Amino acid sequence: MHPITKDLLSWYEVHHRVLPWRNTHDPYAIWVSEVMLQQTRVDTVIPYFNRFLRAFPNIQALAEAEEEAYLKYWEGLGYYSRVRNLVKGARYVVERFNGVLPEDEDALLSVPGVGPYTAKAILSIAYGEPYIAVDGNLIRVYARVEQQAVIPNEEKTKKACNAFLSIILEDADPGLFNQALMDLGELVCIPNGAPLCHDCPLQGYCKAHQEGKEQDYPLPKIKSQKKEEHRLVLLLIHQGKLILHKRPSSGLLAGMYELPNVVLDSPKGVKKAIQNLQISCKNPVFLGKRTHIFTHLKWHMQAYVAYVDEIPEGMIEASLTDIQHRYTIPNAFSPFIDDLNRECFNCSQFLFY
Repeated sequence: MHPITKDLLSWYEVHHRVLPWRNTHDPYAIWVSEVMLQQTRVDTVIPYFNRFLRAFPNIQALAEAEEEAYLKYWEGLGYYSRVRNLVKGARYVVERFNGVLPEDEDALLSVPGVGPYTAKAILSIAYGEPYIAVDGNLIRVYARVEQQAVIPNEEKTKKACNAFLSIILEDADPGLFNQALMDLGELVCIPNGAPLCHDCPLQGYCKAHQEGKEQDYPLPKIKSQKKEEHRLVLLLIHQGKLILHKRPSSGLLAGMYELPNVVLDSPKGVKKAIQNLQISCKNPVFLGKRTHIFTHLKWHMQAYVAYVDEIPEGMIEASLTDIQHRYTIPNAFSPFIDDLNRECFNCSQFLFY
């Protein structure tokens, strides 16, 4: 075994994080965890993972799930295209591979929603195949140990990282090796602030550490500019229930239920925006402002509460029970519902039944 790998795995044996998806070699459970962990913190994922696996314990169960059910179990995690692709992939696996994720990389990559990283994570952790699941943590460790001025999100960086780590993997358990590097990057070789080099099992091998330049590597990511929109959001109340609108079946937040909203020509164009929605509402009352950030988009929202005498065309009304257990509300809008409950505008008229 390579000396770096030996020291890394010895450290991991003592310091590894106890995570529910590490108690199994079930490729389905590992697949679900990897999808949930995309752009989401580990601590956030743990309760979602446990609930999701209880509701959909295997690929067959997920493949048969109704949209409203799987979206509801995902509610709050955001990036809902992840679960849609997961379900699409589950149905494909049931149809093409009898409900079992394949052990062949090319076959696994044919599954909708499974990309190179996810495939390598499944193959190494579930099946013990010698693949490196290169993510930001592994790139950061590689860049510092080898003192490489690389940009993390470039493809050539991933290839260089994979080549280096494949050499030191040797005959070690690939799953443990990948997870040890992930934990090292999360707990010790951290991205923000000074890494905890005094706790690092690789400090004797780390070229950047030897020169005291750990924070110079890797180079900053290339970030794209986010588009920004100002939006009016309406919390419309009809006979004690809240009005919801279902988004289109494709695009951003596809198929989810939202509060009626519209893009503002300017932050002050509220009256005109309400007219454009063609909704007859009584005396809108300002509720508050919030900003929500998507991957490539930022919404600056201002919300108003108003009463309506009838349900606007193409919309539905929902009780608190409906919102809690039936309809999936995007993270962008759910805080306004919480705000409304706290403020309790005209409580004698607004009651969630």
